[in-house]
Amino acid sequence: MSECKTCDPSEYDLIIVGGGAAGFSAATRASELGARTLMVNGGLPIGGTCVNVGCVPSKILIEMSNNYYYGSKSRYDSVDGACVSSFKFPEAMDEVRKMVLQLRKSNYIDVSSSFSNFSYVEGHAKFVSPTEIEVNGTKYSGKKFVISTGSRPRIIPFKGLDEVETLTSREIFNLKDLPEHLVIIGAGAIGLEMAQVFRHFGSEVTVIERMPQILPNTDPEIAIELQNSLEEEGIQFLLNASITQLKNDSDGKKIVMVEGQPPIICSHILIAVGVTPNTDGLNLSTIGVDTDEKGFINVNKFLQTSQPHIYAAGDVAGNMFLETIAAKEGYFAAHNALLKNEKWINYNTVPLAVFTTPQVAMVGYTEKEYLKSHISCYCRTLDLSTIPKAQALKNQTGLIKMMVDPMTNVIVGVSIVSDMAADLIHEATLAVKYGLTIDDIIDTVHVFPTMSEGLKRVAQSFKIDVQKMSCCVV
Repeated sequence: MSECKTCDPSEYDLIIVGGGAAGFSAATRASELGARTLMVNGGLPIGGTCVNVGCVPSKILIEMSNNYYYGSKSRYDSVDGACVSSFKFPEAMDEVRKMVLQLRKSNYIDVSSSFSNFSYVEGHAKFVSPTEIEVNGTKYSGKKFVISTGSRPRIIPFKGLDEVETLTSREIFNLKDLPEHLVIIGAGAIGLEMAQVFRHFGSEVTVIERMPQILPNTDPEIAIELQNSLEEEGIQFLLNASITQLKNDSDGKKIVMVEGQPPIICSHILIAVGVTPNTDGLNLSTIGVDTDEKGFINVNKFLQTSQPHIYAAGDVAGNMFLETIAAKEGYFAAHNALLKNEKWINYNTVPLAVFTTPQVAMVGYTEKEYLKSHISCYCRTLDLSTIPKAQALKNQTGLIKMMVDPMTNVIVGVSIVSDMAADLIHEATLAVKYGLTIDDIIDTVHVFPTMSEGLKRVAQSFKIDVQKMSCCVV
């Protein structure tokens, strides 16, 4: 993207601070409305976290690792699974970086050329007044603002952290050599995805989590099902674990000290324990934009901050740390800023996924969340072994859990552990979003045989014993 070196500092209709998914989506809506718009981007290259150090490179690596690892395996006795693929880690990382550059250009740089009344400046912005920012010594005035500066990996100040080289979800993509033993601190989505990637490539992998289960925000049976699968592939887990110190040893290795455990000697350490908002340096407190104790910007449901003409979208607003949410929020924030407050998101109907194998996907409530505000939850859990397509694929690892309001039979949440769970979750998403009941799902004819029948089967399990049901029963 070519930077505007001589942008007119006179007043813009909308100034967008941040050039990631939220910022670009805001610019898209502003262009549609014909607004005179300035985007200021600092930190990561244009495109932000997703295309540069998030969804795009991680999913490329995941697919590479799956091709390499599972390509030598077959579930069928009659198929020889002895195929051996060649793999070179440095070349793989180069390929990832090349694809990132290509997608950054096609999805962001080229797209921006189609925007009307749009200017772009590279640099870190700071507010000098509620209606004015300064970038590289130049001041720009705006009627409305969308702050979409995103987030960065959170770093916990473990004892010894300053002395030991560690990686985050950004530096992991700069590796030139395959780690011999990778220790991952944090068993959330990023930690687990990278754990399986590097295990597939051949690294020894240990995951350390301070909570009693992986994916702490899921129901226990979901976490256990995934953990069992990952352990079968050789990933080691330490749960309920408290790290006391990081050290270097005399042989160039790293040592992770965990309370009550023998020292873990490794070659690399990845810290994946959440994110911190990029709000420092914006001078928000001086212009009256409120943030919470962690630095995330406080917004109302219309993404409006405590300054009515300033909106915030994406990770910096602290709602859900998903590219899809950032994009939707950015679009809505620009719409609300330039027109009127009318667009908002029901976050309870937003699906999310973990791209391990098997995948985990969820929408709506988990059982433990639902019980925080309701007396009871009507739940059923279905093993994939009851689904004819899973039987045919000889891949019956996983489960589907459905949560239903006991008074109305309305579906309030679904969690899935399965291959292709991220694709399967969308029928459940529509069910939660539009308040469908289990009868609505049961009465809908599904293609046979498919994995998507699983949602119908779990709905049927509220009424009949699906273990004793013919696959032809509709």
